[in-house]
Amino acid sequence: RDFSSDVNRVKIPLDQHIGKPAVALVAEGDKVTRGGLIGDIGENAVGAKVHSPINGVVVSARDAITIQAGT
Repeated sequence: RDFSSDVNRVKIPLDQHIGKPAVALVAEGDKVTRGGLIGDIGENAVGAKVHSPINGVVVSARDAITIQAGT
């Protein structure tokens, strides 16, 4: 079963690891798709890229990216 369809809102921190925090590639109002890249660290940096776990609309993109479910 795909439980991501049961989620209405997610908040994904950009600083999830010991390395450099990711930089948001999305802004408030942007539509995102599940699996799409929403935060990147750039070349030659230690850190983790951040992907959207759900389809939805970005409602906040600061230290964390908040996504409201929807298509």
